[in-house]
Amino acid sequence: MEWILAALLGGFLAFNSAVTPDKAAQLAQKSLQEKFPSSQVKVEMEGKRGNDVLNGKFKRVRIEINDLNVGELPMSAASGEKPKKIGHAKNVELSLKNAKLGATRVQSADLQFTDLRYDLDALKERSQFSLVGFGSAKLSLALQAAQLQPLLAPKVSGAQNVELSLQNDTLTVSGTRTVLGFPAPFSWSATPVFRGPELMLENQKLLVSGLPVPAPVARQIVGEVKSVYSLSNLGNLPFRVEVKRVLARNQTLQIEADLLAK
Repeated sequence: MEWILAALLGGFLAFNSAVTPDKAAQLAQKSLQEKFPSSQVKVEMEGKRGNDVLNGKFKRVRIEINDLNVGELPMSAASGEKPKKIGHAKNVELSLKNAKLGATRVQSADLQFTDLRYDLDALKERSQFSLVGFGSAKLSLALQAAQLQPLLAPKVSGAQNVELSLQNDTLTVSGTRTVLGFPAPFSWSATPVFRGPELMLENQKLLVSGLPVPAPVARQIVGEVKSVYSLSNLGNLPFRVEVKRVLARNQTLQIEADLLAK
């Protein structure tokens, strides 16, 4: 899927020196809108006209795409010899809303880069966005409770009427299950934390009819949960993701991370 950013940063480089960042943004936006007619696309570019645009140099690039379905984020690492021509964007913002990345839909995924450098020839000749390097980068990822619920509801055996809540930095799965032939309410709560790229659950507690369930019994009711969500769902990324903070509030799981060179 590298062509997405290729269209944004490189598809217009064959134009003459009269091209402006605004014109480049219009062409890139049109290209993406045609490729994703059911998505909403907006592209903004800032910088000098003429040679800077032809050489792939921009002060700021911002891309917003809503309702997008992709297998992974459209970026790869440059490989082999050092690129002959390197493009540069001082600030790059990629904002995806209601996007399906891999098997999971997310409410939003926002990436911010400073001093982003990329292989200009690969972009122009092969429509491939190959990342050479960057100064700093951050990722902000948001998942709604409804998007996580299908991943966790099957973990509770015999559960019915399942609901998932994200409040006060706690993830809670609640519903009913049959106990001695009668439906009984249950509540399974935990603290979401990241261990490397994996979202794990710590401090798990299971209540049935308001009473705590001993750990051996709880393990029979709630299957082993090794990982709730993995950042590997974003694809084979050309950088390392180092999660700095996880917030569970207002029915949303907010993940904030630094992106580091591999």
